[in-house]
Amino acid sequence: NLEKALSSKINLEPEEPSGLNEAKSGGTISVQDLLDPLYGKPGYSSLRKRMHHLERKSEPVRAPLPKVIQERLDRTSAYKLSKDDITKWEPLVKKNREAPTIYFGEEVQARIPTVGEIASEFKPRTSLEQKISSILGNAKVVEAHMKDGAALLELNK
Repeated sequence: NLEKALSSKINLEPEEPSGLNEAKSGGTISVQDLLDPLYGKPGYSSLRKRMHHLERKSEPVRAPLPKVIQERLDRTSAYKLSKDDITKWEPLVKKNREAPTIYFGEEVQARIPTVGEIASEFKPRTSLEQKISSILGNAKVVEAHMKDGAALLELNK
């Protein structure tokens, strides 16, 4: 039943040509055939001039390359780009292979600041930090701390 319904809806016989799509030049459509319905409309003359200019300059478009050849060309160009990126590192790699220590190309500061350096740069910002800083900076507290430190050093002996 399904085959019968489908076959009744599909008309396989060719239809008579209507004459609407036929070109004057015997089956091929030209640019002029496309421009004729626009005659008398605004912008027709500029469009016609541009189309004639394009017709004079036009060249046939080349067929695309086969997939295998196109992929080969893509791989070749990708190889050239990656080769250029790699060759800029060759002197550094050669130097690192010959040297007893490795050089990474930039001056890297490997020194880590000590706790004392970090503490010396500390500046109290909140009111609590300012109060604690004033207490720790008091001459009596510093003197007591020195005495306690000296006493601790004597105990270590």
